[in-house]
Amino acid sequence: MFASPLPAQETHDTRIPAVVFGPTVYSSPATMTNSFAIPPLAYGPFTVHADNFGVTDGNIELNGIRIFGPEAFASQTLHKVVTLEATNTLRVELQGVAGASLSIVIEGYGYRFAADYQDLPLAQRANPNVGKIDWRSRGAVTPPIENEGQCGSDWAFTATGAAAGWRVAQAGKSLLLLSAQQLIDCSRAFGTFGCNGGSPAAAMQYIAQNGLCISTDYPYTARDGACKKFCSPIDLFSQVIRIPVGDEQTLAANVAQQPVSVVLNGNWFSGYVGGLANPDCEGPAKPVFAAALIIGFGQTDSADPATAFWLVKNSLGPSWGEHGLFRLVRGKNKCAIADFATFPR
Repeated sequence: MFASPLPAQETHDTRIPAVVFGPTVYSSPATMTNSFAIPPLAYGPFTVHADNFGVTDGNIELNGIRIFGPEAFASQTLHKVVTLEATNTLRVELQGVAGASLSIVIEGYGYRFAADYQDLPLAQRANPNVGKIDWRSRGAVTPPIENEGQCGSDWAFTATGAAAGWRVAQAGKSLLLLSAQQLIDCSRAFGTFGCNGGSPAAAMQYIAQNGLCISTDYPYTARDGACKKFCSPIDLFSQVIRIPVGDEQTLAANVAQQPVSVVLNGNWFSGYVGGLANPDCEGPAKPVFAAALIIGFGQTDSADPATAFWLVKNSLGPSWGEHGLFRLVRGKNKCAIADFATFPR
């Protein structure tokens, strides 16, 4: 179910270009074939860019489909959005003046903060030991649904949510509402940019080394500020663990133990008002990398067969989605939900 767009969730752009193929230079006359695969953590839509240095005729095929014919070579630059498979074949046939050339690169998109995850220890691969869980019923989810407003602070709210959930589920202590504003103001040395973005992984690394104050002592202002030292941080966890890329079984096994922070393609958030979401995250729209907190999983009761889903807490306020939450189809790594998943230990 979808509705009219909501106010901007983020003021920062978490996309960066990701090269899938090339740049490769082809000289005329020539016929060449190249095979390539989509590299890990590169996302569509994908675009072929070609710079033409004097080629006057030719054909370019991708996976047996012509994407540029002879008429295209009247231009000095060629661009086309394409659909890629896991493995692909590019065939380039150039004709014309000897020594003319064509430089081809195929690009998609990557997550701006992917490097924050590279060196994290990986969770052991596992299967969940329960069929469903909802951490709200176990007191491990802070009841107010945060509204980040026009500050791009989703990364901070999912980190505080994961930390608060860990404190209940793993440490056996009381639930606390922890300060996202402290992360916005104080964690820049860990590679975050306040209201202009950051990663949950970097935020949790900050928490592991510095602890965190409660929100009433360091309240949310939805804007950047100087790091303040007037509160007493609470010591929490000591390590940040990453789920193996795309491994939803291991993700579920760990969600069964505690809430887990994720980054996913949220380019469909602006129209969601409720229901089980099954968006086309591989469609023509550019990805919007958004951070959220998985607080449970289960299966629908109405469908035959039942559809597995994730239960996820967002930071767009209680009037968004299903009282601030959304349910997303589980089992297909939908919207790359298992590619940047982390939790405290």
